Amino acid sequence: NTSLWLNLTSGGTSKIRVLQGGTFNITSNSLINSTNNSNRFGFVVDSGSNFSMTNSRLEGAGWSDEVGQRGLEINTIVNKFEGNILNNNRYGVSLYADNNTLINNTISNSFIYGVFLGANNTLLQENQIIGGRFSGLYCGGGNNNTLINNFVNDSGFSDFFGSGFYMDSCVGNTLINNRLLNNKYGISFDGISNDNFLIDSLISNSASFDVYSNADPFYGSNTFLNTTFDKS
Repeated sequence: NTSLWLNLTSGGTSKIRVLQGGTFNITSNSLINSTNNSNRFGFVVDSGSNFSMTNSRLEGAGWSDEVGQRGLEINTIVNKFEGNILNNNRYGVSLYADNNTLINNTISNSFIYGVFLGANNTLLQENQIIGGRFSGLYCGGGNNNTLINNFVNDSGFSDFFGSGFYMDSCVGNTLINNRLLNNKYGISFDGISNDNFLIDSLISNSASFDVYSNADPFYGSNTFLNTTFDKS
């Protein structure tokens, strides 16, 4: 149970970095935050490092959209990432390394995306993503990922095509029993996004459309099975 408060004079003047070969385990109701919400820090986990985060809280991370400045950015296979609260960060969490698993996390009030998924073969299960201003989850080039039992609410209202799930050049992903409620768009497809399956899910009360597609049809289609749409 540890609290780490970073006292920055401006955005980016301090950063947490877990180097290759290093180990950083955050456990037991620990907290990492900035002393000033206007002065925010980076948090980069390098490839080849050992990292886990369980039952802890991260706030105040990320001050720009440049890679390395977004907030918590994971470039390694984590040992465990479960039961955390990620609140008031620029990006809730950015995943660049394949074969990761994130379970039962609450990601709220992210300035841009709750989850940035730029990796393959990732499992996101039983997470709550609330208030991602540009989208709840943005899949940018991530393939063959599995999203199960996630809840996304009140996201996407600061971007023209902001959505609960935004799939941008993402192929072969399986989305099962997800609930996308009260978002600007429920789910959007863009670029080369095909062979994605949305199964046993609910998309409800979207402000614009439950489903929007600007994906290139030349490469194929996406499939919805036993999915309920309920735009009021």
